[in-house]
Amino acid sequence: MALDQQALDTLFFNARTHNAWRPEPVSDALLQQVYEAARWAPSSANEQPWRFVVEDRTRNENVHRALVSSLTPTNAS
Repeated sequence: MALDQQALDTLFFNARTHNAWRPEPVSDALLQQVYEAARWAPSSANEQPWRFVVEDRTRNENVHRALVSSLTPTNAS
């Protein structure tokens, strides 16, 4: 089954990397939905290289600081 042009545009031609975060919290239901979608996505030679980190700054500021300090400077902003 071939993808139509709208699907191809969404997946490949119009997709962009986001480099900023919105201030609104993400619901647990949405996080679960995103996790399930990513978990079932194909991986390179079935190696399962996934690493998921979900951090809640409002619950633990120390965890947030540790996570941000481990990022490269371009990813930490």
